[in-house]
Amino acid sequence: MKTKDGLILSDDVSGYTILRKPGTDALLELFRSLATDAARPETEGDITEKDGYRKVLFHDGRCRCWLVEFRGKKYLFKLDRRDRHRADYLVQSFFLGSNAFRLMRTLHRAFLQGFRGAAEIFLTADKRCFGCVLHSFFLQEWVEGKSLKYAPPEFYEKYSAEAAGIIRELHRFGCAHGDAHRGNFILETSSGHLKSIDIGGKVPNAQQKATDRIRLEKEWGVKNELFDWGYYWVRMYQAWRHFSLRKKLFRR
Repeated sequence: MKTKDGLILSDDVSGYTILRKPGTDALLELFRSLATDAARPETEGDITEKDGYRKVLFHDGRCRCWLVEFRGKKYLFKLDRRDRHRADYLVQSFFLGSNAFRLMRTLHRAFLQGFRGAAEIFLTADKRCFGCVLHSFFLQEWVEGKSLKYAPPEFYEKYSAEAAGIIRELHRFGCAHGDAHRGNFILETSSGHLKSIDIGGKVPNAQQKATDRIRLEKEWGVKNELFDWGYYWVRMYQAWRHFSLRKKLFRR
């Protein structure tokens, strides 16, 4: 059936609530197999070939990810468990809903209006219990290109305006990135433009928008020009955390 967005399809499969783009029936079947297989113990670099696909396990620092090759195309399959601050995540998902679904709807609307500054998400799936999201899966575009994480300053400075434009567009469409460092942007080989990855999908309140702007200033040299209450709240919180960590270090 269709969601209120009119175009995104909703399914319930194997205990998961799923949102997906139209024309992704084959990817829905792929998800069934991948999700079942994800519970199997694997180590970094393990390769699995079955049911017409090939996948390789890797970690991006926070999530388990697989590079999946299926019917001549490459996809990123990601398991987001939010093991850090898990209690906070469960409470937030109960009251604010699913970050994965919010991100899916936001990017879908943005892509319909011509936005191409982020990896396209084809399918998201939530495992829920009593209204809380236990974990989420993403099946999305695999972006071929170069990460700017270890690029020299003159290289990423060239693309700072483009990175800032992507973040502004995400805010305009109703989504905060949450972690806009250089490593979460890839210079796509085919287009020569940046694409953002690993977007958090958080509610774009003043605090979250300010966090994105501050990260842009720190990582990309894009000067922050909006000093609202969100900006000052984030700055005070950062100062408090810095002071608290210094106190702990001195006690040792």
